[in-house]
Amino acid sequence: MEACGGMHVSNTGEIGMIKIVKVEKIQEGVVRFIFTTGRHALNYAESLEDSINEVSELIGRGGREDVVKGC
Repeated sequence: MEACGGMHVSNTGEIGMIKIVKVEKIQEGVVRFIFTTGRHALNYAESLEDSINEVSELIGRGGREDVVKGC
């Protein structure tokens, strides 16, 4: 396993939050995880929450839980 984004830190706690954005199968037995970390991960997660809330308002069904479940 390898997760290198060019960030060399003393311990993983320095990185903070990690959010997986996408997973790609490169070849048999090789999977690439696209991720973001730290404040960028927090911003990404907040943007997802905003998008869910917007969709919920647009479709006017129940609440955001229905959007996540796929109505």
